[in-house]
Formats: sequence, structure tokens, C-alpha cells
Amino acid sequence: MPDFIATRILEQPTAGLGRPHRVRRFLLRATVLLISLGAIWAIYALYLGHPALLVGDLVLIAIGALSLFMLRTGWITAAIHILLISLLVWIPAMAYFVSGSGVNDNGAVHYWLFVYIVGLHFVLFDAARVVQTFYVACAILVFVVIEYNLVPLVPAYGFPVHDTLFSHGLTLGLVLIAIVLIMRSYITDLADAERRARDANNRSEQLLRSVLPPSIIDRVRADGTTFTQRVDECSVLFADIVGFTPMASRLSAEELVDLLNRVFSRFDELTEAHGVEKIKTIGDGYMAACGLPEACADHAQCVARLGLDMLDAIDAFDDLSIRIGINSGPVLAGIIGQRRIAFDLWGETVNLASRMESHGVKGCVQVTPATYELLRDNFTFDEKRTIDVKGKGLMTAYILQRVSPKLTS
Repeated sequence: MPDFIATRILEQPTAGLGRPHRVRRFLLRATVLLISLGAIWAIYALYLGHPALLVGDLVLIAIGALSLFMLRTGWITAAIHILLISLLVWIPAMAYFVSGSGVNDNGAVHYWLFVYIVGLHFVLFDAARVVQTFYVACAILVFVVIEYNLVPLVPAYGFPVHDTLFSHGLTLGLVLIAIVLIMRSYITDLADAERRARDANNRSEQLLRSVLPPSIIDRVRADGTTFTQRVDECSVLFADIVGFTPMASRLSAEELVDLLNRVFSRFDELTEAHGVEKIKTIGDGYMAACGLPEACADHAQCVARLGLDMLDAIDAFDDLSIRIGINSGPVLAGIIGQRRIAFDLWGETVNLASRMESHGVKGCVQVTPATYELLRDNFTFDEKRTIDVKGKGLMTAYILQRVSPKLTS
């Protein structure tokens, strides 16, 4: 049973945030308290000239010291064994030899069982109910037997009559102090656990919000990880670094990752500034969309402004340039899978936006006729092109002018 208890306490995966650490910290405080109380009683025993009481107190100090040593050196399981079992033996032994029963001799040593029970619930909080019940029942049984003298106790080394009342009051006072300290320790640890839980939840929330749009997070929490949404009007942007493959062969892995991180971090700032939703990065490609998951009346203008700002931003990086493609129309958005979930888009609109990028011009934003119709009143276009798109044939495409006199604020 003891091995089961210790394993249950220290290795249970559902024990909660920092539970093993809190149990060890509580046991350290409890053993220090045990040694301190034993020392107080030992001083009192020396004052009385009571050798039996002194021996019992020294045994209590030894139990606490041994447990403290084992806790400090990592023998937590053994420390739990010692504290649970030895205290159940020490208390009735002291009652038999020194204190006597509560009824006949006003003995009070068995009142320490209240402290034992309170501390027991803290240490065995995650243990099986039968284990908690067993130890609590043992403690209650010992208390009742001593308190009501069910087994006749005639202490061989009892207290002098004039000191019985004082020792009784001293014991009760120290018992109350011990219980208060244990509860204070519990409340302090509970507050610390709540703070750690809040911090962990905030970190998880920040991580989740970096992966999914806020409105999608709320829907996923309500409906589960599978989520779909049909969007009738939105604009999709693809951006790709020109000449990335030969550049990757010249740079080390660390330099390459650092470069992509700086570029895409800047793009992230721009998407947020323009109210556009970043969808994902694909190698050296960047995908974003506007009009989802929340509707946006000027989705095409937001994405167009983003594209122009991305061209300006990439100029800050030496020897880098990008192609950008934009298309507008209906898409299917959603989250699928159970692991490494991500918000993604599907549909012809997405495919054509990707083709606008791959068939685009270096350092330019190329858009489809659908996007052109949404932008022509507010943006200026340099030229109209005809491109051969796989699966679609010849298509008209438009190059968005980088300096747009007609661009509205």
C-alpha cells in the first residue's frame, strides 16, 4: 500500500499543475514544523526533568530530521512512508508511556491526530479514496481509544499533577498553531497554483490566437475542432519570394530561417494593420485573405493595400523581391483534422489567386478580372496582360500600379 500511495501522489498525470512540487514543498514545511514543535517540547521536558517525555520528543525530532533529509535528497517516497506510519505509532506510544488518556489523565498528545488528519488530506489529495479513508479511519480509531480510555492506559512516566493542566493547554495551543500554519501553506500553494494556471492559460491563449482567428477559436471551443464556413465574398492574396531556391542553397539553415522569420514577421504586422487575416506560410510563400471569418465590404481594397505595402516592405531586404497574386470570389474556409490544426481555404478562388502569383511579374501585384472590377474605381493599373493558366486557358490579368493616385484612404 505505501508504494501505491507514493506512486499515486508523485506520478499521477492528472495531479494538476505543479502538484508533485507542491506536495514536496508542503512536506518540507511539515517536517520543519515537526522538528520545531519537538524542540519546544524537549525544552519543556528538560525544564520538568521528565526523561520519558524528553526521549519521546527526541524521537519526534529524529523522525522529522530523517524525513527532512530524505526530502532534501530526493527520497520523497520514503519520507512519506516515515511520516504516515511513524506518527501513527508515536502518538499512542506517548499516550501509553507519558500522557495517558483524555478522560482519566487529561492527556492531550492524541490531539495531534487532528493535525495528522488535516495534513493527510493535503498529501493524499490525489490518492485513491480507499487509501485516504484507511488512514483517516486509523487516526480516528486511535483518537477515540485514547480519548475514552477504551484500552486502559496507565502511563509509567506521567506528568506531575500541577503540570498536567499547563501541558494540556500547551499541547492544544501548539495543535491550533500547527493547523493554522498547514492551512496557510495550503492557501498559499493554492493561490500559487491558480496563478501558474492563469499564466499557462494565457500562454496557451496567445499561442492559439497566433494560429487561429479569434472568432474561429470561440466556434472551435463550442463545436469541436472540425469547423467549416462558406464565404461568398472575399479576396485571397498569395506572395512568393522570387529566386528563393538558389538563394537557399547559398545560405546556411540558420541564416535562411532568420531571413524568412524577419520577412514574414513584417508581413504579419502589415496584415494586422490592414485588417487582413493571415492564413499560412508555405515554404517561402505567404497566404492571406480578407472577408473571412468576418465579412468585410472592402475586402479587395484591404488586400490590395496590403499587397502594395508588402512590395514596399520587401525593398528593405537586400536582393529580395516578391511576386503577388490576388483573386476575389467565394471560398470554403474551415479547420480539419485532430492534430496540428490550422485554418485553411479551398476553392477555385484560391487556385486562381495562386496562379496569379505564379504567373505574375517580379515586384508587382497581379489581379484577376474579378478583383479588378472591385478595385478599378479606387486604384490605378499599369497594364492588362493575357496569361495561359493551367486548367483555365488564356486569361486576362491586371498589374496594380505601385503608386496609385486614385487610392483612397
